[in-house]
Amino acid sequence: MPLSRNLLSAFLVVVACTGWQVEARAQTETAADPAVQSTDNADSLISRALQLYSTGQYASALQAGEQAAKLLGAQGATSAQLATALMVQALCHKRLVHVTEAERLYRQAIDIYEKVQGPNGRDLAIAIDNLASLYMEHGRLAEAEQLRLRALDIFKTTLGSARPT
Repeated sequence: MPLSRNLLSAFLVVVACTGWQVEARAQTETAADPAVQSTDNADSLISRALQLYSTGQYASALQAGEQAAKLLGAQGATSAQLATALMVQALCHKRLVHVTEAERLYRQAIDIYEKVQGPNGRDLAIAIDNLASLYMEHGRLAEAEQLRLRALDIFKTTLGSARPT
């Protein structure tokens, strides 16, 4: 039995190393492309922003989200990745009680998600629900209810039969 475990461990190490080599080769091949570098940097900034946000460092998270959006905006494309950077900023503004700015960013992210993912995108539903949460916290209950119902409809559509029972 120990021999089998050793063989399995060795196999997993070889597979992991092979994966790393392929990933390193792909990174080397795409490193010359500035658009790919910009996207990779934006991904890193978004991840960093989310990490900072999760530890309550909202001002720092906001800066990282702004940098990511700036990088992505410079490419001129509207993408789900840009919408995610805007969502991170909106979350931070919500925590910092910058309600007007949070609402603006949520709406901008919603517009982008609708264009990129269509009317039933999972990320769209999350953005709508986040905006509804902002409205609820500030007493805009009728607007929040409408948004929550819309988000729920999208979640029902996207989850379909995958919905837990």
